[in-house]
Amino acid sequence: MLRPNAGPGVHQKVLELLGEERRGRVLDAPAGEGALSKALSDIGFTVSALDINGRVFKAHGANIDFKTGDLNGAIEYPDSSFDYAICVEGIEHLENPHHLARELARVLRPQGKLVVTTPNIASIASRIKFLLFGSYRYFNSRIDIADKSLRAHINPVGFPELELILNETGFMVETITANNARERTPFLLRPIAHILRWANTHFNRAYNEMLLHPALLFGDILIIKARKA
Repeated sequence: MLRPNAGPGVHQKVLELLGEERRGRVLDAPAGEGALSKALSDIGFTVSALDINGRVFKAHGANIDFKTGDLNGAIEYPDSSFDYAICVEGIEHLENPHHLARELARVLRPQGKLVVTTPNIASIASRIKFLLFGSYRYFNSRIDIADKSLRAHINPVGFPELELILNETGFMVETITANNARERTPFLLRPIAHILRWANTHFNRAYNEMLLHPALLFGDILIIKARKA
């Protein structure tokens, strides 16, 4: 059985977002063992998978091709090769997320769709961890290159930064959600949301209303779907 290279529910949410689109060619990078690549192939997409470690990929099939590649460098596909691109739990591993977004924009066709996921450092739980320990959820506070527990999570990218990166590289954000997304703020936690809204309104001149989106307040993994303009 193929293991998802993502948190609980992430692949299911990505499949929901892509399942509502017409079928086409999709880039899955990084692909890990290929669980998502296989699931996409099973619902009718033609999949090109890419990962830095070719030895772990196991989802070989008629509608799936695989390449070894490092997302810190160039994506070795021609311009406008894909209708869709998916980057699940990848951007936090990379040195330069702007470079990744530019490369994904390059290999996507006009109006192509991108789905990107990353640990949600804007959640209330992550903010509390940062307040107490100086690091976000899913990121270590002690820099230790021998510690592989978080699989080289080196680059926390929050929603405002990711939205800026996508906008600057030619994308327009269409959907903001999370693996455990909520449509509304839970009743018992609404006072916290009201306090955050009041504090931002009065003391934060760069206030971003989207940071009070329930998915951002309570979701573990941020999931964004964007369209190449």
